[in-house]
Amino acid sequence: MSKQIVFIGAGNATEAFLGGMLSDGLYRPEEILAVEINPARREHIGRQFGIALEEDIGPAIRGIPVVFLAVKPQNVTEALDLCAPHLSQDQLVISIVAGRPSDSIRERLGGHRRVVRVMPNLALQVRCAVTAIGVGPHTTAEDVAAARKILSTVGAVVEVEEGLLDAVTAVSGSGPGYVFLLMEALMEAALAQGLSADVARTLVVETFYGASCLIRKLGDEPAVLRRRVCSPGGTTLRGIGVFEDSNIFGIFRQAVEAAARRSAELGDEHR
Repeated sequence: MSKQIVFIGAGNATEAFLGGMLSDGLYRPEEILAVEINPARREHIGRQFGIALEEDIGPAIRGIPVVFLAVKPQNVTEALDLCAPHLSQDQLVISIVAGRPSDSIRERLGGHRRVVRVMPNLALQVRCAVTAIGVGPHTTAEDVAAARKILSTVGAVVEVEEGLLDAVTAVSGSGPGYVFLLMEALMEAALAQGLSADVARTLVVETFYGASCLIRKLGDEPAVLRRRVCSPGGTTLRGIGVFEDSNIFGIFRQAVEAAARRSAELGDEHR
């Protein structure tokens, strides 16, 4: 059976997408190829998913409809140079490489037009990701639809102008790190109140999970739910007052702005 998709790089992101696609029946194992230089990683992926693996990019990608670029930013230029001689114009390239604009990818591929840049986040490992598709002047509806089918196997999908992908990276790409930091801080505060580590962890993890479930199920805006839980003169209002006095909204704006700048810098560094 002919291959329908090839992954360049078989790291954690590729592993998550393989799990999602195969679980949803989007592809069969015999329709998938992955290219990975690490022999231990090739063995692991082959054993887990039963797909074909190659060590060298070269002719391996020829004629495969979808080429999924999943390498580290510092390795993408070499990967693109190896792909370029073997890529035809009817093949779709999907890239999850942070900071590398589609125009730069097209240029490195010798003017290849069918390139879609996307940005998932860490939760793809548990199929709870949110992934943004960057829509640019060369992005066709057909290519967006093809990318969406793959990306939706690991979570929610949104579409934005490609120029906003650095902002997406700073919000949802880096977002899990911000949430983990908040959880860490709340656990530390719980310990300071005399709660045990096990109890503190359970309270914090389940509180974050429950709050996320509430907002997804109810559909209300965060501000609405925050006001609803803040009874006049109550404990939550008193605690939130401390955050407001510390300019928490300004702190988050600064953090997202810093992360967005760094995303843009990565693109410049690895062109």
